[in-house]
Amino acid sequence: MREQIKIQILQNLLTIVTQKYDYFTSYQETLIEENFQKAIKDPLTGLYNRAYLEDIGNKLLTEAKREKFVVSLAFIDLNNFKSVNDVYGHEKGDEVLKEVAKELKNSFRDYDIIARFGGDEFIILIKIPKASFGLENVLNLEKILDLENNLKSIDERIKDKFKKYKTSLSYGIATNLETFGLENLIEVADARMYEDKINKKSNR
Repeated sequence: MREQIKIQILQNLLTIVTQKYDYFTSYQETLIEENFQKAIKDPLTGLYNRAYLEDIGNKLLTEAKREKFVVSLAFIDLNNFKSVNDVYGHEKGDEVLKEVAKELKNSFRDYDIIARFGGDEFIILIKIPKASFGLENVLNLEKILDLENNLKSIDERIKDKFKKYKTSLSYGIATNLETFGLENLIEVADARMYEDKINKKSNR
């Protein structure tokens, strides 16, 4: 009888220890995931941050070179954003940034990379699969046009939503068919974004 009691006590202790271990393991996993998300996400918008963009972008371009698929990059800048902060305050500016981020997230696929590059600048990285290539390995330009048309639609919604602030988007698009490396790709798209910004100012 005494031995049975001892065995029961040991079994109960083992159950308690196992439960505590499972809880501790689960808590540790949750903590690790939360810290990882904090490390890769922009705290204001919830988009990926610049550090993660640079890391995943370089890996994606290396994979693209090896597997021979296309990566398209869009560089986005908000027009008239400085005046929002200056006239209406940074709280209103933050609202605009969060709304733009929401529009971008809702307009692209879950596996597209959408990042806040800095301030009022955003970058989108899109992988275009091999199925988009023609017989001679030439990119089907409709995929690029889809991206541009998507950005035009987002721009219209932003302009309509923030008429009071006269906020809109300027953007430029580049692909790894034109240049190599994430830094160069960003430079090309940034230059085209600047051209778009100048054109929009002159057409007002």
